[in-house]
Amino acid sequence: MKNLTSDEKNEILDLSRDFVSIHHEIVVVEKEIKRLEELSSELISRLNECRERESTFTNNLSAKYGEGSLDAVNLAWKKEELVNEVL
Repeated sequence: MKNLTSDEKNEILDLSRDFVSIHHEIVVVEKEIKRLEELSSELISRLNECRERESTFTNNLSAKYGEGSLDAVNLAWKKEELVNEVL
């Protein structure tokens, strides 16, 4: 068996510290990824709920004012007008 030099022992210790540090960083990143995935899932759920509310709201406006579409810029209901209707 050969004894390693002091420089070689130091290199092994440096490598070991690097591996531990890198592994720790990977664990931190993976936890953050999981947290972001959970947040993304929650936001997608909230977006779907908002879309459902929007659909209900526009259906109610359509029932009240007739077929049309919501003009969100002017906060108005634009009623559909038939142009050149052919029966």
